Amino acid sequence: MKSKVVKTLFIISFLPYLLVLIYGIISSFLGFPFLFTVIYGFDAFVFSIVYVLYTFTIIPVIPICLIFQVCYILKNKVKRFKNINTKKYIKVCGIIALILLSLLVINSYSYQIEKFIEKISAKQMVNNAEEKISFNENNIILDGIFDMPEYKYNHILIDYDKKEVGILLFASGDEFWKVKLQKVTKANPTYQHIINDYLMQADIPLNYPGKRLISFCEDEEHEHITIAFLLIYEDGTNYIADNIKEKGSRFNGRFTGLNKSKFSIGENEKFKE
Repeated sequence: MKSKVVKTLFIISFLPYLLVLIYGIISSFLGFPFLFTVIYGFDAFVFSIVYVLYTFTIIPVIPICLIFQVCYILKNKVKRFKNINTKKYIKVCGIIALILLSLLVINSYSYQIEKFIEKISAKQMVNNAEEKISFNENNIILDGIFDMPEYKYNHILIDYDKKEVGILLFASGDEFWKVKLQKVTKANPTYQHIINDYLMQADIPLNYPGKRLISFCEDEEHEHITIAFLLIYEDGTNYIADNIKEKGSRFNGRFTGLNKSKFSIGENEKFKE
């Protein structure tokens, strides 16, 4: 009796895959909403299947079915596992399933966890920053995850004590990132590389103890991408952050849109003392 129930459950566990396939076929004919349009045909079939599989993974229907199927096949079809004590086998499978599901949940909610940490970091820097400068004020909050109504526009945040520059963006959803600056002399090769090889993106006047914050882009094609910062203090000392990259990306620079800010200094200019 038990074996029949388990076998029936094994067969039923394949139903989610069938439903996903049917949904994909229907979407290919009726269309699947994607970004700001509706797609049809093979593209709709693929994207709809990916979407439903992702949804069933978060819930998580597919992982539970998959784990059950693997355990069933090992127990009933592989000779080595047939004579193992059933209770012991169920416990082992349960532990493996719990570990896999835990990893899955962590992975599924990694974005939310990352945004939560980002939110805390953003609020800390907002509280600690001595200089807070808004720019591109035509942008509005899209996600609202930072929950800071007073900072509903893009902001540059400068912490003079920690020598950090932070960017609070609402241009394409809430985003915050910061860079640590290092003190350099004008003879430093990195300093020379920045002022000679990069183009100025924005020249921002600062209050004491700062004097100017210069952002740089790599070339005209990437003028909206910030690749370096030069922070000049009133006493003449220079601090730089070079080769800025987004976490996990191999591409140079991060989007800021400072080239469209009220501080923009014109096209293709080089740094001037």
